[in-house]
Amino acid sequence: MNNIQNLDPEEIFALLFSSGMIIFTLIVIGIVLLLVVAVYVLQALAIYRMAKKVGVENAWGAWIPIFQTWVMFQISDKPFKILLLNKEIESRNNAFWVYMAVAWGGTIVMSAVGSLAAIPYVGLIFGLLSGVLSLAYKFAIVLFLYPLYHDVYEIFMPEQAVGFSIATIICSFVAPIVIVVLLLIASGKDPVLSAKNEYVVNDSEVIY
Repeated sequence: MNNIQNLDPEEIFALLFSSGMIIFTLIVIGIVLLLVVAVYVLQALAIYRMAKKVGVENAWGAWIPIFQTWVMFQISDKPFKILLLNKEIESRNNAFWVYMAVAWGGTIVMSAVGSLAAIPYVGLIFGLLSGVLSLAYKFAIVLFLYPLYHDVYEIFMPEQAVGFSIATIICSFVAPIVIVVLLLIASGKDPVLSAKNEYVVNDSEVIY
């Protein structure tokens, strides 16, 4: 207490300001963490609900990171067609592992090249290469994510599948929270298409 009384007004102001900034920073971090958790929980809930509606085994995996992506791949059971490529992967499970190889492999390569950008003289070259690889990586991810989301939306909202898929891809780069909203909208619907793309009219009638 005596130490504080011995401080001049400027020192007291600086102490209060620094304390206030620390508290403000902690509050902001807390809010951000709460938002991140809320977004993840809502996304997991949406994927879980859709997986349960079409009878995916281990639908509870939607609550677990990485496993959640596997559940997304299992919601539809038609062959996975990579966007823009004349390539279909019959097994959705195999498609998931190919996607993971691309996603994690690309991340490792970009990190390795990016670390080389700090090397004197040749660092500029690696910096430019890192930028090119980043664009290529995003393009490769889109080749998988668009058909993944389209296959899911097509089961619940076939008429909006294309629009929702495009919005999902765009928002994945600029506003990820919108993806959660789109998934929640889809999860609130009953399947119009079964996982095998059979049009479901009611519980007892199916039109092929």
